[in-house]
Amino acid sequence: VTVDNLDEATLLVLGKIAPELPVPIEKIYVQSYAESIYFYILNQPEELWKQRVMVFDYAYRGLSVYGMHINERTQPVVAFMDENYFLDFKSPEDMYPNMSESDRDLRMDEKMLQTMKECIDRYVISSVYLIGDGLEGD
Repeated sequence: VTVDNLDEATLLVLGKIAPELPVPIEKIYVQSYAESIYFYILNQPEELWKQRVMVFDYAYRGLSVYGMHINERTQPVVAFMDENYFLDFKSPEDMYPNMSESDRDLRMDEKMLQTMKECIDRYVISSVYLIGDGLEGD
């Protein structure tokens, strides 16, 4: 089970419903989005995560940006996951209610591009992932 915010309240709710699931309780694992992204990235070919990896997750809650990088100068090697949230990313209809759909899409593309540039420009990047319901379609 992957959740946005892995806090005590979420764990209590999941603990109550877990026995009702058709899965043995010892097979249930709970993790945050950041942890899920971390494990996904590390299971990709090394050349995809040798430098910083950026993940842009655009969904109902806004735009979440995860940046993962490896510090090979330490022993053991340490991986870091940065998380940033851009809550001003709402649905295009909410942000630009008086525009046509094509104009809204263009505005959202421009806003996304500008935000991505701000997040990426200062790093050497190995890969970028775009995920989330807000990025579905064309």
